[in-house]
Amino acid sequence: MFNLEFAYPAWYILPCLLAGTGLALLLYFKDKTFSQLTHAKTLNAALTILRAVLLSILFILLLSPLLKIIHSETEKPLIVILKDGSESLPLMLSKENITTYNQSLDALAANLNKDYEVQVLKFGADVSASGLDSFNEKATDISNALTYVYENNRSRNLGAIILSSDGIYNKGSNPLYLPQLSSVPLFTIPVGDTTVKRDVALSKINVNSVVYLGNNFNMQIIGKATACAASTTTLTVSLVADGGEKKLFEKNIVITNNAFTFSQEVTLSASHSGVNHYRVRLSEVENEITALNNVADVFVEVREAKDKILIMADAPHPDIAALILSLQELKNYEPEVRYQPDYPQNINEFKLVVLHQLPSGDNYFIPFFNKLKEKKIPLLFILGNETIVGTFNTIQNAVKLNNSNSNLNNAQPVFNKDFSLFTLSDNTKERLSAFPPLITLFAEYKMSPATIPFLWQKIGNVQTSYPLIAFEQGLQGNTGIISGEGIWRWRLYDYQKNKNHDAFNEIMQKCIQFLISRADSKPFRVYVQNESGNSNTRIFGENEPVFFNAELYNDAAELVNTPDVKLNINDNNGKTFSFLFNKTNNAYTLNSGSFTAGSYQWKATTTFNNRNLTESGSFRVSPVQLESINLTADYNLLYQLAENSGGAMFSLSQTQEILSRLNTSETIKPVIYTVNQSESVINLKWLFAVLLSLLSLEWFLRKYNGGY
Repeated sequence: MFNLEFAYPAWYILPCLLAGTGLALLLYFKDKTFSQLTHAKTLNAALTILRAVLLSILFILLLSPLLKIIHSETEKPLIVILKDGSESLPLMLSKENITTYNQSLDALAANLNKDYEVQVLKFGADVSASGLDSFNEKATDISNALTYVYENNRSRNLGAIILSSDGIYNKGSNPLYLPQLSSVPLFTIPVGDTTVKRDVALSKINVNSVVYLGNNFNMQIIGKATACAASTTTLTVSLVADGGEKKLFEKNIVITNNAFTFSQEVTLSASHSGVNHYRVRLSEVENEITALNNVADVFVEVREAKDKILIMADAPHPDIAALILSLQELKNYEPEVRYQPDYPQNINEFKLVVLHQLPSGDNYFIPFFNKLKEKKIPLLFILGNETIVGTFNTIQNAVKLNNSNSNLNNAQPVFNKDFSLFTLSDNTKERLSAFPPLITLFAEYKMSPATIPFLWQKIGNVQTSYPLIAFEQGLQGNTGIISGEGIWRWRLYDYQKNKNHDAFNEIMQKCIQFLISRADSKPFRVYVQNESGNSNTRIFGENEPVFFNAELYNDAAELVNTPDVKLNINDNNGKTFSFLFNKTNNAYTLNSGSFTAGSYQWKATTTFNNRNLTESGSFRVSPVQLESINLTADYNLLYQLAENSGGAMFSLSQTQEILSRLNTSETIKPVIYTVNQSESVINLKWLFAVLLSLLSLEWFLRKYNGGY
């Protein structure tokens, strides 16, 4: 339907027509140009009409006419087929059954496509629209798959979800508790075998990922056996090294019933530094369905020593306790607390020194501080009411406090969006904005050019340009400044509101990790970290991406990222994976993706100031074996999902009944939308063509008949 509207009253069209016709008559009524022609009157009449139509249209366009188009659109119901692509299915089904499974779902999608819009997705740990017939997912998260469908089709006519799975999930939450479950009918197609098979399996192995050289550590091994009563299996733990296995522990386990579980503690010694590879194995029992879940590889990083952190304070304070509790979450740090004037004689053992409300006027502080600067030990100042501002300004250049007096301010934290030295999770950024204020010194804060603010001070309703937490980095040593006391309130508030200390711990730990990990004088540095930002790990899972961060310093100790940085990763078979780092504001970052299980060596290279710079290291990828632990399909979960959502469960041979159920449903219907579109007439290209045609025809008639 078309409708023409004007910005002015419609009767204004009449004057436009009269004006256009009048001007055309004025031009051609007494025109004698073609009087000698026999058809002069006819020609003049035609030219008058052409000019009148042209001018009338132009005058009408001055009324700003709008063309309103009203039309209807029909949106078919969307049917989403979620197909389980986990590794557990090929372990339960034969090749013939797998082929039948794929063909049946393909046929169902083709039949649905006649009357519905169909989307087929494969799910495991994540959701994908590619590789639909493959079964290579290392984990199964049904909740994530359903949530993906709900969230990505909020504005669509989502009619139903068809979930084909064995009902086994080993990642994420229980899908029965999803709040959106009742919003869309869910039809389930169970696959797999519910028969309890004869099998022994390693269910879980608990062990610290980082231990220290010379210490003993415990490994808790949890296993199970189904339908194996009156059998015996042997549990062994071996150290894999130099192409062989060295047996460290062995025990026979007698299986007393058909639903048998056991837990075994094994004490091992961290005798070799580096990433140690342990193999846990249960011997096979007769007629066992699979031996894949009998073996598990465990990797433990053995470090030579903990990084010692000195917390030097003017006096006891709740901030110190909060900082210690946060550091205890990181097992590779060992904090030591001292109060002035009890300064340690040997400072070489410390990787970081935290100075709480120091300097405070103690005569022994300056000699101690000079030793720290001489050794280039990173420093973290926490300022407070006892801090002597004049001495503080003298001993460091990161932040100067000018015009300070005895007054104090309450400064709330505001995250600096341009900060790029390390990353914070979005959840922590959100929590941070509500943290209580720190008590800061009243002063005018001046930062050096090398200082980068992490958090700003917000005093009252005014966000200032004063740093609350800032860092100065350089080859001569790195410095962190916390401009106020009271971080203990952040920790208490975090627990009060969120029942955990995650946000506070992340902030403190990232600050500490940044200062310590940068405590060297190399101009080129590369760090390996996992998805959560932890740069203290060299062990990753098969489905876990490996991230790299790189920094390049010029001779003035300033971060630069002018040259390209290349990275080569080599596996044990000699295969090389080549990457080019992405450039951030002043550094480099790279997501190299996930890797298959094995050991990897990496080497990063760049050329700067005619120097070839390199950094190298290694990491280990451990196999993920979640899908082989449980091979008994859970049809009950699929039935409950269907019932709770208003759907139903059908076998793979009953796909025609799913079609019938969808076709007879009163809620799964096409939706008709009425769409209103408005467009200014002057923007219509065809109208321009009409006006050009009128002008061209008038010109042609005049020229053809000898006019000008």
